[in-house]
Amino acid sequence: LLMPNMAVRAELVEGRASRALLVPQPAVSLNADGSASVFVLGEGNVAQLRTVVLAGSKGRSWQITEGLAPGEKIITNGLRYVKPGMKVTISREGN
Repeated sequence: LLMPNMAVRAELVEGRASRALLVPQPAVSLNADGSASVFVLGEGNVAQLRTVVLAGSKGRSWQITEGLAPGEKIITNGLRYVKPGMKVTISREGN
């Protein structure tokens, strides 16, 4: 029973998406038409723009249910310089 000026903190579980992937929020571009996209590293290290379906967020990541497959590499840094079809150089942070 809550009385006036009392508060409660709750975490509600909406459901579980067993095939969802978590992607860092800065790697996802939100488009004017409401869609979302990411750059995937394709064959020959070529950037490919891929439309994805967002199911929500978890912490600092977007939950993606369609458009990506497990094991695919996404581009997370330097996105303002990347264009579809551009050859990309891979670097690992911290090395």
